[in-house]
Amino acid sequence: MIALCTSALHSLLCLLGLAQPRHQFSMDDLKTMFINPVRDAEDHRSRAFRFSVETAQSADDLWHLRSRAYLRVSEHAGQAEAQRFLRKVDAALADWLPPARFSRPALAG
Repeated sequence: MIALCTSALHSLLCLLGLAQPRHQFSMDDLKTMFINPVRDAEDHRSRAFRFSVETAQSADDLWHLRSRAYLRVSEHAGQAEAQRFLRKVDAALADWLPPARFSRPALAG
């Protein structure tokens, strides 16, 4: 897991499991990344998607919403924008999730 440690002491405590790594993006930041591309969409699916993001409890929950996010963004902004969105979200989630989550090939583009 990539994490930000602000000092050598904090890094050591993280390695020993005695402190939590500091993430580049907060959960609120991650949720905002997911919601912003469809914030103005008023269809039922987009409202339901925003609710799912808002009630997500972990980065893992958001990971599982990636495919729905891709569909919502591609529907409202096009496939190219959805691919850019997915690359941005994956980079942000990489700070929170184990590298094994990212072992599959990324979308081309």
